[in-house]
Amino acid sequence: ENEALCLELGDPDCDAVIDQRIDELLGSGNGNDIIVIGGPPCQAYSLAGRSRNKGIETYRAEDDNRHFLYREYIRILERVRPAAFVMENVKGMLSSSVSGQRMFELITKDLQSVGEYGYRLVPLAPEPTGELELDERIRSSDFIVRAEQFGVPQARHRVFIVGVRGDLADGYDLGLPFGAIQAGSRETA
Repeated sequence: ENEALCLELGDPDCDAVIDQRIDELLGSGNGNDIIVIGGPPCQAYSLAGRSRNKGIETYRAEDDNRHFLYREYIRILERVRPAAFVMENVKGMLSSSVSGQRMFELITKDLQSVGEYGYRLVPLAPEPTGELELDERIRSSDFIVRAEQFGVPQARHRVFIVGVRGDLADGYDLGLPFGAIQAGSRETA
């Protein structure tokens, strides 16, 4: 009943099992008291994975479905409609691209438009830039958490994207020095 399941993302039979578990968890409630934590597999985004793929003569990023497994995470968000989510991945997610499209930009755009209200994306580690300007935007690098800055004796950098559902985030100052990417905004730097 409380076991972990080993399922293949995107497989229709596995999706049915996941959907049934979600329905059981939600019962007749909604996602207001739920936070989803997870992330897509990193092999397509990691520098090591991309380096290995370059050595494969027939490899084409466009044909590698691992680049798009983040859509399974979004499918879960659409079904659960949680109050918030935390997505984690490797730093290489910021530079990974398919057919000239930066994957981080595509992922954040898709995350912002999930569900009826969308999600306000909140960086956990924004870098101060000095004077605050009204049109200042959050940069993709603001989503990098550097473990060594938090007392971890290791230089491990990860991308953390926190999303707060738009209807819950509206009107709240989330304590950020210069705002957050608003649901519906399509701009990331």
